[in-house]
Amino acid sequence: MTRENATTVLVVGAGPVGLFTALELARRGVDVYISDPDRLTKNYSYGLALHPETLELLDDAGVSGEVIAEGLVVNRVAFYSGRERVAEIRLGDLMRRFPFLVTIPQSALERILERRLRELGVKVAWNRRAAEIRMDAGGITTRLDRLDDVGTGYPYMRFERTVTGSSTITSRYVVGADGYHSFVRESMHEEYRTMGPRETYCLFEFESAGKDDRAREAAVAFHGDTANVLWPLPENRNRWMFQVPEGEDAPLTAEMMRRLLDERAPWYRGEAIEITWRAIVEFEPRLVQHFGSGATWLAGDAAHLTGPIGVQSMNIGLREGRDIAHAIAGAAGGGAGAGGGGAPASALDGYARERLREWNRLLGVEGQLEARGDAPAWARDRRQRMASLIPASGRDLLELLGRLGLGWSGAGEARAGG
Repeated sequence: MTRENATTVLVVGAGPVGLFTALELARRGVDVYISDPDRLTKNYSYGLALHPETLELLDDAGVSGEVIAEGLVVNRVAFYSGRERVAEIRLGDLMRRFPFLVTIPQSALERILERRLRELGVKVAWNRRAAEIRMDAGGITTRLDRLDDVGTGYPYMRFERTVTGSSTITSRYVVGADGYHSFVRESMHEEYRTMGPRETYCLFEFESAGKDDRAREAAVAFHGDTANVLWPLPENRNRWMFQVPEGEDAPLTAEMMRRLLDERAPWYRGEAIEITWRAIVEFEPRLVQHFGSGATWLAGDAAHLTGPIGVQSMNIGLREGRDIAHAIAGAAGGGAGAGGGGAPASALDGYARERLREWNRLLGVEGQLEARGDAPAWARDRRQRMASLIPASGRDLLELLGRLGLGWSGAGEARAGG
């Protein structure tokens, strides 16, 4: 076992939230080390749309131009029930620097963030899996196992991910941005509570034939109790996600996609040249009871999970990374080593309170969405689900819900997030 250099913050997980957390720390002059068990950035992901508020965060970090150039600007979200177009949300009226969404593959977003990190002198330690976290008076010591592809078998070679060594790193803080199966969360003995029924979706991503006049529009299609979503993507690609019964195991063929389109989106006229990705995926709303304490904190899917249509878990997770970096940097004074000062309890505890407040609202634990007299029947009937179906959070979500005649009861109208 070898020992790595000490650092102020160890970020575990190099997905979008982990990379952005490390970037925000580095921008503030805080020593940061970031590790991930994977070999490289991800090729596929379920979260792909960046909210207007998120684009402002990326702009502050100096990468919004690259993100917009590599992504696709989406100006509106339409809602359909059967053949009828029942509503349209235009994003241009939001009081934001970037009043639109951007769809971008996770791999492209991660490459941009990683490149910016390297410019600030921080390299991702790929193939490093957090395996043990110990706390003592000297800080937090984390063991990182190195994973390599080792060839085994004869006469046919196969490769397996194998631990080939380990090292330790000492830090003042650990931020767990390591997703649904978070090792950091498990090491904190934090319960990942189920907050609602599981939702199953089948996903089809494909290259489209010809240009669609709705290329700058996302669409949510209601069919019975299901909600289905169309996301336009760069390079004339599209992604449909159809909500299906739990346990769905039918082959994900082009014929199945066409049948679902005829049934749930009869207005859709796009044609697929080639399906490039298909998958069955389950989403189960989850939330921790504590986002952290002392020196160990959580952000992103390590702390919460919701459905794929509003893309809120990733976007709010990026804001969480910014907030954690701000709290730590304010106490460390920038550039502090592993022995630097600790963030005052009030700063990080405030972060935890705000995050729980926002997520309890979004997941329906606190407050209820109520319909005003001008709410259309389709929105009134689905009001308890609507917050998770709009790609926004904070004050933007409140405004967009209001355009549909919906709002949170009582104190729920107060500002949540940016």
